[in-house]
Amino acid sequence: MKTIANFLILFIFLSTSLNAQTTNDYRSRATGNWSTAGSWERYNGSSWATATVAPSSSVGTITILNSHTITVTANVTADQLVINSGGILIINSSRILTIANEVGTDLTVNGTVSNAGTITQSLSTAEFNSGSKFIHNQNGGAIIVATWNSGSNLEISGLTGGGSSYPSNMDQSFFNVLFNSDLNSAVSMNSNLTCNGNLTLSNIGTGALRFATNNSYTATITGNLIHTSGEFRQSMNAVTGNITVGGNFSKTTGGLYIITFGTGNSTLTVNGNVTVDGGTLDLTQSSGTGNLFVKGNFSHSGGTITETNVGIGNIFFNGTAAQIFTYTAGTVSGTINYTVDNGAILEMSDASTKVYGNGFTLSSGGTLNVKSADGITKYVSATADSSKGNIRTLNRSYSTSASYIYSESAQTLGNGLAGALNITLSGSDQKTFSNTSDINISGRLLIGSGTKAIIGNGLIFTAAALTLAGTPTTASAFYGGQSAPFDAPNYNTYTISTTKYPAVQSSTYFGTTTTGMLKLGTPAALPVTLSNFTAKQTTDNKVALAWVTSSESVNKGFSIERQEEGSGKFQSLGFIASKAVGGNSQATLAYSFKDATAKNGTNMYRLVQEDLDGKKTYSEVRVVKLSAKSVSNVFPNPSTGAINISRSNDGKKMNIQVIDQSGRIISQVNNITDANYRMNLAQSGIYSIKMMYPETGEQSIQRVVVQK
Repeated sequence: MKTIANFLILFIFLSTSLNAQTTNDYRSRATGNWSTAGSWERYNGSSWATATVAPSSSVGTITILNSHTITVTANVTADQLVINSGGILIINSSRILTIANEVGTDLTVNGTVSNAGTITQSLSTAEFNSGSKFIHNQNGGAIIVATWNSGSNLEISGLTGGGSSYPSNMDQSFFNVLFNSDLNSAVSMNSNLTCNGNLTLSNIGTGALRFATNNSYTATITGNLIHTSGEFRQSMNAVTGNITVGGNFSKTTGGLYIITFGTGNSTLTVNGNVTVDGGTLDLTQSSGTGNLFVKGNFSHSGGTITETNVGIGNIFFNGTAAQIFTYTAGTVSGTINYTVDNGAILEMSDASTKVYGNGFTLSSGGTLNVKSADGITKYVSATADSSKGNIRTLNRSYSTSASYIYSESAQTLGNGLAGALNITLSGSDQKTFSNTSDINISGRLLIGSGTKAIIGNGLIFTAAALTLAGTPTTASAFYGGQSAPFDAPNYNTYTISTTKYPAVQSSTYFGTTTTGMLKLGTPAALPVTLSNFTAKQTTDNKVALAWVTSSESVNKGFSIERQEEGSGKFQSLGFIASKAVGGNSQATLAYSFKDATAKNGTNMYRLVQEDLDGKKTYSEVRVVKLSAKSVSNVFPNPSTGAINISRSNDGKKMNIQVIDQSGRIISQVNNITDANYRMNLAQSGIYSIKMMYPETGEQSIQRVVVQK
């Protein structure tokens, strides 16, 4: 019996092995010439044998095996050609490989194809898989038309320069693309380039790779843009040009002209990090405007950032998370401007980081995290203040509707701060309000754990709300120009709460006008009088927002914004137009909004009131903490085998799985719509009942003990 079983196993193995080949299939026997029969083996129906003739399109599948290199030295035609991982096909100069068209994919590449000749296709199909590589080893010529799957690689290694050097068929959707050509003159890209992986420019030589010359072309890079040496120019003498990078852009050594212009405009969008540590980042070369949009971190540790002649170079920070700005070395020249967009957070890497250039703008709704001991400084020619602070540009614009974070040790707020939406004092040691004029904080002043705030003599700071982190007597303290702690008896008109956002008592003061004073609860007059604003959890684990206005003036409406726990950023959920005719009303108007996408955890909400002229005002923040709710309830527990599953009668479909202690699913039912469902478990044990709503993704798992 054992012998028969072994025979069956052997028979099945042999049958499976034999089915992998068919008669007249070819495979490489060793490294060699395509036209030499000895380079190949042919399957004769039962075994592989040395071929007597070289393969052609009339044979079966042709496979180049791992570690074998086959070279095309004469024109050949092939079909169903497969290059295994580690296998290499080389097409010599002036030689033609014709891919015939039959059933299925005509060329499948898991290894490498190096082409210095010509590949012709007549409706044939080609596919490059993960780890594969196509090396275009010639000046000009054509790239094979193929499906370029994730992880595939295109290497352009044979370009030397000249107007007709750029290969044709470059308008395909590639994955990784490497330019590794030693150019002796400029090569102009004359078609759109889509790179779903990384674009690497490792050796451009003494020439330049130009993104566009007299036309408009677009390059989209979903992964990283890496430039190591040579020149790469975008939009030279072009009307427009755009490059989008989904990953990181880095520059190491050598000359770099990444965005150059004639008379038009161009944009480079980087969804990852930007690093400049050598060469030249030239944003314009004429009268155009070069825009670099950065969603990740920005590091300048060498080389030059510039624009040439009368152009303008703009660098925009528009990420969805905190973006770190690092400067250690290098120069900035020409008209280079930096802008922190609405919703973006730009954080200085440390106290010594400096932002050089022509201008710096912190937009309304943006956030700047400063580390310098001098805080936010303004530029005044020939004064010491011009060379203080993290921001050292010639022009500096700080919005009073932006937020500011001071996160180092001892810092002053600086003389460049005129007002703020929110101010956060964190880090350690003390923060000194040393401004020369009073400041209104339309939102919240947050004094972090271990931080002390000191207001200078005679200054009045107005804030709509105050938050002290931790225990006030040990973690946070406030000083009004003197050494008395914030919670001393002469300051106890305000009750400190341990909640994150304690209630604010209107017209509450700390300190005196001679020692410095903080005034709470009376921000600047608003175009809308908000008499009530609430955010509450609903019975279905959503959040209902409601607000009431007693008067409105030129009010366009309200944006509803939410900040999820740990995100550090508010995001818009929607907009509700004003109910007031023409935006003006002295009557009571009520509004509501339901957030159906709120996630479990702490959710912070605020209203952004917008005037008809575009000016925005931010409301108080409301906090709602959602906790996970069971999708349904399982009872009794323990049970004798009969299990009841009850839930709200919402009619939604529910799937149920019963899982034993080994993790095995022993029972499953789908698309249950009953409000009460009953099932029986036949054996004693401990089971997990997993209940899921496939439409919404909600689920819960409850354990139940069955005792027979």
